[in-house]
Amino acid sequence: MGLALITPRRWRKARYDLDESEIKPYLPLDSIIEAAFYTANRLFGLSFTRLDNVPVYHPDVRVWDVRAADGRHVGVFLGDYFARPSKRSGAWMTSLRDQDKLDGEQRPLVLNVMNFNKGGTGRTDAALVR
Repeated sequence: MGLALITPRRWRKARYDLDESEIKPYLPLDSIIEAAFYTANRLFGLSFTRLDNVPVYHPDVRVWDVRAADGRHVGVFLGDYFARPSKRSGAWMTSLRDQDKLDGEQRPLVLNVMNFNKGGTGRTDAALVR
């Protein structure tokens, strides 16, 4: 097998005998999100509350209110996790609105974008391994 034909998946399989299909059940997206929020809470005292009645640009987008340990509102976090034809590939983070304190308190709207495949038709239980 030439170097040009070795994909990352084949390399991991050859080097570590790792079969991604075996670990996929242990990495469901919702569990990873929960773990990230738990870590943010433990490290920074942040709490995340899901907001289901917020207008979003696509039905797959999830929204959370973010609060500090003292209950003060610090921002809104949006997660756009699933691939779709109208979306560019890759993963990135951006802000839809930056924090501003010049004229009162304007809190940030932060967007985290990824391109996971959904678990199946209409399902939202994607895993972080393709």
